[in-house]
Amino acid sequence: MKKLCLPQLFLAFFIIKTNLYSQIKPKEKLVASTLMVFIDGEEKGEYACSIKVEKGILKVGHKIDAYGADGLKFTFEVKDISVDDRKVTETGPTSYAFVGLKSAGKSKGFDQGFNIVGFGEKIGDSSNLAATQIKNIDIKAEASCLIDGKNWAGNGYANSHLYYTKGVKLMDTNKPYLLLAFSSTLPPDDRQLTLTFHDFKGNLGKYNKEKIEILLSGSADGNKKAPTLQGHKMPSMSSDFII
Repeated sequence: MKKLCLPQLFLAFFIIKTNLYSQIKPKEKLVASTLMVFIDGEEKGEYACSIKVEKGILKVGHKIDAYGADGLKFTFEVKDISVDDRKVTETGPTSYAFVGLKSAGKSKGFDQGFNIVGFGEKIGDSSNLAATQIKNIDIKAEASCLIDGKNWAGNGYANSHLYYTKGVKLMDTNKPYLLLAFSSTLPPDDRQLTLTFHDFKGNLGKYNKEKIEILLSGSADGNKKAPTLQGHKMPSMSSDFII
């Protein structure tokens, strides 16, 4: 697998659409969505995630509410924001911002596809819902593979598997989209393996690089200060593999 720097990683996993910061309307309410969420700090209520801002302004120090398609709701404080690998105190409409969030406690189930609004606000008709229909797949799932020639095993945790039956609006697709996420079962390895299957129709069989994108994040030795990010984007960053 090829190692990626942070900007390349998100270019690899999401279609980037650039909106100019000058287009922000001062009094426009915040409308945003989570693209991906990393849960390494979940026990402390700390989350690192990528957020796509559609309208309004996201600011460090502000509180936000996050609503899931399945009815979950969480409140967070924005701790830090990075855009294009640069720390900022606020951002407006953007393809993605890498954001650090803090909740009062563990926000179990917080993941991609959550709609973000200002604290105390409700989801309105103008919000950009992530999916037309979503199913949480709460089943026992395991993953095993070779990474750099070494055996790696992972378990799926509750609500870590999502199936968008009618596609994901944020990713400009109306075809079925399956996401599977696995956490390492081999401490001190704390890496998370995420597999996304495009145009997934639920058939058993072998899937190759033309339909799958892969993200491996975290640290093999448990060093929180030195995590790595590795991935495969179909089809431009191609390497031969079959799942």
